[in-house]
Amino acid sequence: MSTAFLVAGIFGQVFASYVSLRLGWPWVFGLSGLVLALACVMVVLTVSEVPRREVSSGLGERFAALGRVVVRPSVLLLCCAHVTLLLSFVGMYTALGPHLGAFDLDPSNILLLRLVGLPAMFLALSVGPLSRRLGMAGVARAGFLLAAVGMGLEALLSQSLVGVCAASVVFVSGVALAIPAMITLFGEAAAPERAGGMALTGFVLFVGASLGPLVAAAVGGFALLLAGFTALLTVAALCVTMFDRSTRKEGVEA
Repeated sequence: MSTAFLVAGIFGQVFASYVSLRLGWPWVFGLSGLVLALACVMVVLTVSEVPRREVSSGLGERFAALGRVVVRPSVLLLCCAHVTLLLSFVGMYTALGPHLGAFDLDPSNILLLRLVGLPAMFLALSVGPLSRRLGMAGVARAGFLLAAVGMGLEALLSQSLVGVCAASVVFVSGVALAIPAMITLFGEAAAPERAGGMALTGFVLFVGASLGPLVAAAVGGFALLLAGFTALLTVAALCVTMFDRSTRKEGVEA
């Protein structure tokens, strides 16, 4: 699921750019709406919900339970780390197009360069096996640090087309490792309100995705923007480390 989610993050950009170049930007919304409508039909026709236990609590009580989850120190640490993932991902790709334009590339070539990081998305499929060696928090921390290294290299090599492409693959690899690991950690930290934890992880991710373009527009230089994202991802890795230590301490005390 995480792999499909991440692949859409890059493929969606290429789709929107291609349609905008060929047909005009209004077609992006029309075609996207058509795809969503078809997806809705497919879900109705093919997906059936399994029988489940009736929930006695009302909607207000569910939000109250979610509020109790949010204020947990361990969950707050995860939120601080998690928000940086799509913030840096969307922010970097927002600034990448104009930056590549400075190399006097044809728009079609810019589209292809956006796809360079696509294969790295499939690293998300390796999170399960890696977690058996590193632990889920260890995988998440490694993902954040790898993303920070890739972002830092991209900032340093911002004037090299090959360097930017290679570094972006490293960055995307880190994001691909971190996101599924963080989703799992949210579910564990929110127990027994796991459903609330899953809702919270999506909310935090999309808050970061919404902030990414705003931050990219506010920061003038491409290298400066990426240097800032490098610092944020490093702090995120520290937050995951603090979360891991606190949960280990709680486990020992219990």
